[in-house]
Amino acid sequence: MRETNDKRKSLFWDCKNAYADKCEWVGNLTKVWKKAIEKETPRSDGRDVYTIYTVIKCKHFVPEEEKAVG
Repeated sequence: MRETNDKRKSLFWDCKNAYADKCEWVGNLTKVWKKAIEKETPRSDGRDVYTIYTVIKCKHFVPEEEKAVG
């Protein structure tokens, strides 16, 4: 199971499975992670709030391949 050390960056952004056909969270908003920081943030129009999840531990995490530099 992968866990990020950087609590500000979600594993989601570096996960090879972060596509609707590969991840239940992306496809159906079904929680799949083991640990996440949850933060409610007001919408800019002030009528409602939305929830941001920073995923820090997920057994489904597969890292993206490193991109060549240069």
